[in-house]
Amino acid sequence: MVILDKNTRLIALQFKFSKLAEIPKAARRPKRETLQECRERVNRSNNGVMVIEPTKNCSLAEFLKEIEALGYEMVDELCMERIDNRNPYCKKTYYVARLLFAHHKFAEPSEEFIRARDDIRAAFLEICRAAMWQAQAFFNPFYRDSEEITDQRALSINLNARQPLFLPNGKPVMVWPKDENGKRRGTVPLPLIADKSLHIMGDFIALV
Repeated sequence: MVILDKNTRLIALQFKFSKLAEIPKAARRPKRETLQECRERVNRSNNGVMVIEPTKNCSLAEFLKEIEALGYEMVDELCMERIDNRNPYCKKTYYVARLLFAHHKFAEPSEEFIRARDDIRAAFLEICRAAMWQAQAFFNPFYRDSEEITDQRALSINLNARQPLFLPNGKPVMVWPKDENGKRRGTVPLPLIADKSLHIMGDFIALV
């Protein structure tokens, strides 16, 4: 479990997509990462603390609403096409979409973002409902204008390995149950469901 307290000023949810078409249209304005930006990202020192280890097959169906109920407000969204850092010289890329939530005491969204926010929020509520993810989280230092604010921090939740729960026609993805040896069991396939769900419970974030 992860404790959220008054020092957690910012929560970032970063979704990774293999194709641009997987990103909601409301957020589909990707900035193209340059080779120099890729190198800087790869070489950037990470002084954050991992608080949730990579966990596959997680649902976020209620998580966005729970963040808002705790007093955080969506203040920005960023979409970027990134170079695959396993080989910065190749042409393979992927996409990230990052939602930023600030504690309401510090929320200063731009007027431009406020005009688009309802559509972006609705799109990502559906993304969270319709897929499961590999979740990993870090507590990082919080910076403002390149200066670290020592008594505040930011929680970054990375969401990779998207696994849709529904087909394009809206029907659930069906899978055969398997035993501990990986052998099929049962007589009919069942709807695919997440192994765990990311929730806010009081002042805690927990995988349930």
